[in-house]
Amino acid sequence: MKCLIALALALFNFAPAHAQFNEAIDDQGEFRASFVEYAKSTQRPPYPVDPREATRLLGMPMGDAIKILPIPSVLSVDEYGLIQRGAQLRARTLLAFFADVIFNNSAKVTASGLLTHAQIHAIAQNESVSYNIEFLRKVWVGRSEKDLSMIYGPDIVRNTEGRFRVIEDNVGQIGGVGDIAATHNAFFSLQGTAGELNPPLLQAIEVFLKDIPRNDWSKRAVILYRGGTKLEGVKPVDDEDNRLDDLAKKLGIEIITPSSLQPESEQLKRFIAGEFTKVINIASVFDLPTFTSIQKVLDAFTARKLDFMNGPGMDILGNKGLLPVMDKLTELYLVQPPLLETQTSEWVLSSADLKDLNSGWVIKKSDGNQGNQVFILDDLTSQGRDNLRRHIDDWAISETIKNNHAPAVFIKQKLIDVSYLPAEATKTWINFNVDFRPHTFVIAGEPLKPAIWGRASPKIPGVLNNVSQSAMELIVTTPSHCERSLMLPKITGPKL
Repeated sequence: MKCLIALALALFNFAPAHAQFNEAIDDQGEFRASFVEYAKSTQRPPYPVDPREATRLLGMPMGDAIKILPIPSVLSVDEYGLIQRGAQLRARTLLAFFADVIFNNSAKVTASGLLTHAQIHAIAQNESVSYNIEFLRKVWVGRSEKDLSMIYGPDIVRNTEGRFRVIEDNVGQIGGVGDIAATHNAFFSLQGTAGELNPPLLQAIEVFLKDIPRNDWSKRAVILYRGGTKLEGVKPVDDEDNRLDDLAKKLGIEIITPSSLQPESEQLKRFIAGEFTKVINIASVFDLPTFTSIQKVLDAFTARKLDFMNGPGMDILGNKGLLPVMDKLTELYLVQPPLLETQTSEWVLSSADLKDLNSGWVIKKSDGNQGNQVFILDDLTSQGRDNLRRHIDDWAISETIKNNHAPAVFIKQKLIDVSYLPAEATKTWINFNVDFRPHTFVIAGEPLKPAIWGRASPKIPGVLNNVSQSAMELIVTTPSHCERSLMLPKITGPKL
């Protein structure tokens, strides 16, 4: 094995010293310990890539459009554990904040001075005009912290010093729930390595439905998802929908799309009648086609006829307007410092907050997702920055909220030169910037142990380096034969 590792290093084309943290190679030009142990356990050094294996993985290994990059990024047990514990701690912080806002009239957070009532209202309104705090409190009346369930996944990057930093929190509709196990299993199957992974969503659903007999799941549980489904004869909007359909069939649970819940539809009547008692809502309840539909479903929730995996309004916890105070919220509610610190973030109330700010910052719209409304100042021309400032003023919230120093529609965040996976000597691959996402399911107020996955952006000009719509998604999991965690990319962006 030492010979194999030495050969891999000899064939590897080392780039000059780089400010970014190299996920595979240390400062002495050696593979990091986690990569060495992976190679020993699997008898397969990550570099160089077998061309035949690359062809298979970059083909159609799962029978659809997904391709898998055959270069793994390997985390040590300590790193993997830190991300897991840190994500659970952040999830508990957000749960405590939501409980304070909904059940305690925001008493603790407003008394601390971290946020005012007007700021909390602004954060909710920035996420959705439907999220009036008083309205949500009425929806949740009679409920408690034990009723809080959600799907949560922060975006985490490693800075130039190799330390993890959180750049965003995501709650509710999080991509990858249908892909994580399928990608893992395809990778190891093509390697000829045993070890099937059950989808983490399946495991979370089993916990969520534990009070219902398994033979009643088809009658009392439903998956609410915004994509199309084969069960309804609708073409899926993407490949992940196929896997969600397969998962639903495996569990015997019906999938319903929000668009189907029209005011007089039979499916909505089934909701209101209490036929379903558990809703695995990967789509938001507020995505329903009409306010009448939304109100009827929420009334059923308030009457305790329904329980949701993503509680109504909980996706406000993913609003970037919370990032400037997130670490302080952990100290306030959990009385301890965060394990995963938030990258320096500040509110932008108007274009005046960008005066003399021309480089080293990323500007983000607080409710943006999938890389939308993200602007790296270093990449903008002078005219582009002027256009951004006008754009921010166009989106500026009312004078009343401004006077209360409320979070604005935008935040500014210090740019991170994030870690990367290096390219091969053959130049077959380009370098890829990396970010991690621990996919955390919170059921009945308790965060389950996260399965970690993430994304990587091709390191090419014009592609955002800390969040990108044209990114690869990377799957991180622990194979049964190795106490190390692999990150396996799913290519959805530019071709290699």
